[in-house]
Amino acid sequence: MIASIPARSTFPRAFERGLHAAMTRRTGSSQTWLNRAYPHHVALPADEVKKLRKRILVACATLNTAPHTRTARRDGQTFVIYRFANKPDAQDFIDLFGGESLDLTMKRRTDAPRTFIRAKQSPG
Repeated sequence: MIASIPARSTFPRAFERGLHAAMTRRTGSSQTWLNRAYPHHVALPADEVKKLRKRILVACATLNTAPHTRTARRDGQTFVIYRFANKPDAQDFIDLFGGESLDLTMKRRTDAPRTFIRAKQSPG
């Protein structure tokens, strides 16, 4: 038996009654602002982050990291992306935990999903 579906949605009536004011906007840091303020990104596999969670939290407290992390998937694997304000902090994080530096300067083509690529390693 199919459940009955109301003829009208309750949202328009709630909007008419002024209940839309109860909805809040997200406050805090936008992704664009975080990417500008913390341009150096390092990706760690999510499995490694789970294993090293306490050590990573301590390291992030001493390094200049963004207040939020991101996640991304590539080749069926999940990565946690940490953002850093300066390159030496990002390199210190890589030296401690591994991971890879990401180059996010490439523009996304409109017909393809965004992919994260490895940053070119400087020789030496």
